[in-house]
Amino acid sequence: MKSKSRKILADDGFNPELVLGARFEGVLKFPCIEAHRDIVVPDSLVPFSQIKKYNNNKAFVAEYEHDHYFGLLAENPNAFIDLIKTCGGFITTDNSVYLDDPPSVQISNIYRSRAMGYYVQSRGIYTIGNFRGGSEELYTDKIFKVPPVVDGLPHNSIIAVSPYGCVKGCEERKHFEASLCVMLDYLHPKVVLVYSHGADKILKTLRHKTQFVIYNDWISVRHGKEAHGIWL
Repeated sequence: MKSKSRKILADDGFNPELVLGARFEGVLKFPCIEAHRDIVVPDSLVPFSQIKKYNNNKAFVAEYEHDHYFGLLAENPNAFIDLIKTCGGFITTDNSVYLDDPPSVQISNIYRSRAMGYYVQSRGIYTIGNFRGGSEELYTDKIFKVPPVVDGLPHNSIIAVSPYGCVKGCEERKHFEASLCVMLDYLHPKVVLVYSHGADKILKTLRHKTQFVIYNDWISVRHGKEAHGIWL
């Protein structure tokens, strides 16, 4: 008896429709987030999970929280475009990039962040690319001629970073500082938004390279700390 074949529906999770029309950059072909004509510095940053509770059209949406909190956004971003537009802009998703993950896993999550950024920007929303350095293989020329962590992000524009949860020990701080220096030297951003005060000492040594605006993390804001960004 001839067996019946079943069609298996599978989704690789990369949503190729998000990058239709994108410009790609680097050996890994990351989709690009384009530079803006004007630098817009947000009044404050609000996590995607808290948009409805925090009504401020000068705040930018920033996903510096566990990946599962913006899982629905990652699955179907088009469903949330109108919600994001109630805020002043969007910082691309901070998909988890762990130092002990294989480079392939880190690369895939950086790609997801760039793809989301391109898609949201293509919908007319002011979008700022999030930089996450990852392990040494990705922010040096050990494997790639140009560090792939800078690909897809704009030059001479505005970038967002976060040490939140990423500078707990000496090793993590070392990689955060080293990768941040690489980004600054390659992209020459005019302004860098920083979510949380976890790396203020590091940032003070780099003030000659750019202007930093530091924001309290959301938990601190909920406990009464100032939400507005502070120029370093």
